[in-house]
Amino acid sequence: KTFQTMELKLYRIIMGPAMVLAFLLGLTLIWIDGTARLGWGFLEKPWMIVKLLGVVFLIGWHHFLGAARKRFVAGTNTRSARFWKMTNELPFLAAIVMVIAVTTEFGN
Repeated sequence: KTFQTMELKLYRIIMGPAMVLAFLLGLTLIWIDGTARLGWGFLEKPWMIVKLLGVVFLIGWHHFLGAARKRFVAGTNTRSARFWKMTNELPFLAAIVMVIAVTTEFGN
């Protein structure tokens, strides 16, 4: 019960607001680069598309885990421990791909 309470607080008090803040700051950077520095063409570059697809994946993953947390609390989880161990690395792999795409400006 204590672990479930801690998970809920982590999800709602830390992860949710951090995701919203990062999303808003990212949109701000896109707006600054689009209006003041690079023009809007950079949004069509392959490296930026990879980065934005990574962001979409991470947002979706965040919501998938929120739904999974609810299933764990309800006792209706149907996924194995092996599944959770394997998918634990997906956000990390997405971040690596995004960082490599941006730092090398892949396809530019």
